Amino acid sequence: MSEIVNAEAGDLSEEAQIRIKEASRRYLIFYTSLTPTVYTDVVESGVRLTMRFLCDPKQRRIVDERIWEAVLDRFSAEADIDIAYPTMRRIQN
Repeated sequence: MSEIVNAEAGDLSEEAQIRIKEASRRYLIFYTSLTPTVYTDVVESGVRLTMRFLCDPKQRRIVDERIWEAVLDRFSAEADIDIAYPTMRRIQN
């Protein structure tokens, strides 16, 4: 996932970096890294993997689509990776 998110959203323009740093000073929000990151979290239904990346707001849907399509393609190529999701079973007597 790190490879994919870096390939698709790793190039943050110089102008965007300047704007983020200006906003950081104005709103006291500080980032130690502006590069794409994958976070891992253990949740009730398994392991949650979350990707954080910066992009032009007008391009977010396009970038998001490219990233998730690449992730799903890569996961489907691996026999030992299953995607978990919350389910509910209802049994009637």
